[in-house]
Amino acid sequence: FPIASHATNGFVGGVQAGYDWQSGWVVLGIKGDFSWTDTKGSTPCIIVATCSANYNYLATVTGRIGRLVGERTLVYVRGGGAWMDADYSFTLLGLFTTTASATRFGWTVGMVAEYMFAPGWSGFIEYNYMDFDTETLGFPVVAIIGGPALTVNTNLTDKLHTMKAGLNFRFAGR
Repeated sequence: FPIASHATNGFVGGVQAGYDWQSGWVVLGIKGDFSWTDTKGSTPCIIVATCSANYNYLATVTGRIGRLVGERTLVYVRGGGAWMDADYSFTLLGLFTTTASATRFGWTVGMVAEYMFAPGWSGFIEYNYMDFDTETLGFPVVAIIGGPALTVNTNLTDKLHTMKAGLNFRFAGR
């Protein structure tokens, strides 16, 4: 059972690149994106401690399949690999803090609606679910009164839900 679970909130901003191929009403494509973020959250854990997570970046490479709805709207689903970099901390009684960092790999699925509002330009709204499974990280504990330094291993599970809105420029102008 989890010792702690918490929501994270923050800003995500980044870049993306991709390629689409259209045949009739169906659109197939590939997309990669990289987002810097200051998303963070914390929660009480083990009664007298605080557990925190701070996500530094998110990246994905996905395939996508969608359909044109009318002449200007593309709706599609996407799925593929996801990466994230995070810093985790554990603070005991507000006096002692230990941290660990990790770059993790997982998977993502999502849904997107994109509207072309001018030649070459579109806006989109996107939802993604990212699952980074469970990973064991070591948190260093400072030696007490000359004793040996210890590492406390902890299992961390990250499952993220993200919402994005943005602009696209299509170099082909379509």
